[in-house]
Amino acid sequence: GDGDGDGDGDGDGDGNGNAIIANALLKSRKKFQGTDLEGMKEDLGRMLHKRNVLICLDDVWRIEDARRFIFEKYDDAPVHDPRANVAETCPYRILVTTRTPGLMGDENANEVFVRILSEQEAVKLLLSSAGRRLYGGKNTPVFNEARVIVKGCGNSPLALRLAGGMLRTSNRNWTLSSRTWLTLVDQCKASLEEASRIRSFVNSVGRVVDLSFVTVDDLCLRASLRRCFVTFAMVFHDNDLLLTGRGIPRGVVRKLFINVISGIEFESNTDVVSPDAIIDMLEHMNLLQRAGHDAHISSYGSSTVNGLGGAAQKVKIVASGSLDENDDDQPDVDEKEVVFCHKLSYLMHESIKHIAADMAARTSSAFAPKADNFTSFRDELDAELEREEKMQSSNWLSSAAKYLFSPQSTEKDQSSDMQFHELMTHALMSKVDVDAGEPCFFDGDNVEKYLVGYLPTHLIRAQMYTKASELLLDRQFIRRRVEALGCMEATQHHMTDLVELRKEHHRYAPKPDVVDINAEEGTKSEGSSDAASANRDTIDPGKIVREGSRRIADAVCSRESRSSQHAISVDLAICMATIGEGLLKARQTKESIVRLEEAVHLFRDLLGSYHVEVAKSLFALAKAYVKTGDEVVALSKLSEASGIYESCNATLRYDAISNAQLMATLLVNSGDWESASSKYDEVIALKSSLYGEASVPVAKSMNDYAIVLAKHSRMSEALRQYEAARAVFQVLSPQRKGESLDSIGIFAFDITLIDLNIASIKSKLANYKGALESYERGVEGLRLHIQKEQTGPEPVDVTRQAAQRRHLVSAIGRIGSLRMKLKDNEGALKAYLMLLDEVDKSSPLPSQMEKAKAHVKCATIYRQLGSSENNSRAVSHLQEALSMYSKLHGTDHKDTKAIASSLKQWQKVDKA
Repeated sequence: GDGDGDGDGDGDGDGNGNAIIANALLKSRKKFQGTDLEGMKEDLGRMLHKRNVLICLDDVWRIEDARRFIFEKYDDAPVHDPRANVAETCPYRILVTTRTPGLMGDENANEVFVRILSEQEAVKLLLSSAGRRLYGGKNTPVFNEARVIVKGCGNSPLALRLAGGMLRTSNRNWTLSSRTWLTLVDQCKASLEEASRIRSFVNSVGRVVDLSFVTVDDLCLRASLRRCFVTFAMVFHDNDLLLTGRGIPRGVVRKLFINVISGIEFESNTDVVSPDAIIDMLEHMNLLQRAGHDAHISSYGSSTVNGLGGAAQKVKIVASGSLDENDDDQPDVDEKEVVFCHKLSYLMHESIKHIAADMAARTSSAFAPKADNFTSFRDELDAELEREEKMQSSNWLSSAAKYLFSPQSTEKDQSSDMQFHELMTHALMSKVDVDAGEPCFFDGDNVEKYLVGYLPTHLIRAQMYTKASELLLDRQFIRRRVEALGCMEATQHHMTDLVELRKEHHRYAPKPDVVDINAEEGTKSEGSSDAASANRDTIDPGKIVREGSRRIADAVCSRESRSSQHAISVDLAICMATIGEGLLKARQTKESIVRLEEAVHLFRDLLGSYHVEVAKSLFALAKAYVKTGDEVVALSKLSEASGIYESCNATLRYDAISNAQLMATLLVNSGDWESASSKYDEVIALKSSLYGEASVPVAKSMNDYAIVLAKHSRMSEALRQYEAARAVFQVLSPQRKGESLDSIGIFAFDITLIDLNIASIKSKLANYKGALESYERGVEGLRLHIQKEQTGPEPVDVTRQAAQRRHLVSAIGRIGSLRMKLKDNEGALKAYLMLLDEVDKSSPLPSQMEKAKAHVKCATIYRQLGSSENNSRAVSHLQEALSMYSKLHGTDHKDTKAIASSLKQWQKVDKA
């Protein structure tokens, strides 16, 4: 980089440019909080659009996710010829991995199909993960036996790394006659047989994970490893430290594992396993991995021994712990003269997290699997089960860990991770670690940051709402949070916790009429936990949100007044805006307006009246006024923000476009159609300029505009917008007749819904042929979508399927009605008979009513055809209609009476 600190270098050289980018990204993450992901990506584009960088996007499923990282032009960027090749005009490159061929299209994209590992590559990966190298080529015994393992793992790199980690952990000097190697070969043969039967290696990785634990001979250690593994996954599965790759600090993991281990009965005190040994074993088994970018070493004091090299060596010795057998060869380090801080943190692969989640649903207290026909280690599991049954006879349900891992609690609620979070809260709130009586080398400020950052979250997830609310109102805890995390991050954490507390309490808190019953049942339960009793506590979430927001604001102001040279700073203004937006999410609108007004004034005083931050705060303030119903004031705030964006030449920012879109909606509500139409056209033009004319944001804006127009009976204009939106979606997701289910475009359902809306409008405009054509396209699309969901790998969403079928029945009914208007009785009859087949007894009431009407229509058409056979069919349909109308509307309803009268008349005529 150029090292001048302005972030404008090209990123080459000694790495200063990378440090500048990293620092800028950190500031961007703190500035754009909550749902402001678009802002972060826009900032990323401004940082990288002129740099020689490679952006890697892994496992992309949707094209719009990748397109957000294709930065085109910004205020200070040169405008390139749109006809020029992107590779010639942009210094950055994007590498996308995907399972969808042709995802990025042919333009400006070079698609490379990546093959699976060859047999030799897979064997090398297995052996290197096990700490060995391949000598002698393909004719050696180790290669021939390793081929079986490779095939049993389905050539999966993840499964091979796990298998290698299992070998290395069980015995570093393993041979082909070692029990672990032989057991692994046997299991892979069984997995290969299973895969040949089910035509999939879907279970292969999970079986390798189970085998990894079974190869641990000590049953207590095996139970500890499994429980710690599952608990890590369940507690941290959606923690942002894990999701962003920063990792969970070792000190935090250590505290958690201490509580887990405390729930295991050992043969003697000497058998107790240390949490550090568990962490290191899981890491060697490749079930946990270190987050390397957070690791650093610092030394300080009057003198150092062996310099930083000695410090690194010391860290290596301590980190490896009980697994290193030859520590005598390491150089000595005088711990009295050198103080080290090694920030170790841990991650877990996404696929391994899913395996752990499946393990958590097992009935075994140690999460052991049930043996089946493809399990090669049945004897080991039987021995473990026998020991587990013996231990159940003792009374060991006193602590949170023992309650969590008892079979009763597992059966009680397999779908919830509530008890795992309860265990984490016990770990974080415990005063002293009692495992070895010595201070942990890895504890320190990372644990404090994690505690103040995430303890309320764990309390809320454990449904300990009273304790969570007390903590969020505790002034001392709030001050600790601000000191450890800084003002902006502490404010964001606090408001997020308050909003989540309100949401989770509303979702899970018991209703007043069942509190006493639950309380009575709780007193009879032997293993009830604090979380169970916390469920019965009643709190006032609104009051807690209001008071908690006031206290975090006071703490931030106090910190800023002590640390800042001036009375106010930009950080304080950002914090006030964050508090205001959090209050708005928590539906505390009046308090939100107060904080957002304060933020607007602070930004104006610090940055001037014409600054983007002022406009953003005005936009948030306008949303708050919309919630109160004061749309006139909201419109004035939006207009003021719009003027600021224009003066700052920032109309292409995502928040400026959102401001214009809300302004257009309010103009419609006020009846100013001319201004509203102009504003919607402006929004569509801005999004076309920013994302391209054929983009999802443009299509969605057109669709939203059409909905508003149709709602206010401006049908012709609505039809134009619907057709324009459909054309864009069609470009993004081409539909062809007769295509297979697998090749249906990702926006096919959006196109189907637009077709149905277009059909409805054309019908109202008396364009019956056009409406008929659109309805038929819509019916075809709905059928394909329903069929695709039913045959897909994901579980069927019953509610969504019911809604889609209801739309299908309604559309078929409209087709029949339109064909009758076009004098096509044969086509109408075919449509109505199709409708009768779609509706059964389980269909909802609206579909049943459509079926009853269809019987009447079929009866009318058959009667008009005039033959005796058709007259008989007409009477049959009218009888079905009478039966359904009687059930749906009652015998005294006028339509029921009219059908009954017609039926008697037809029967009388037929007899005559």
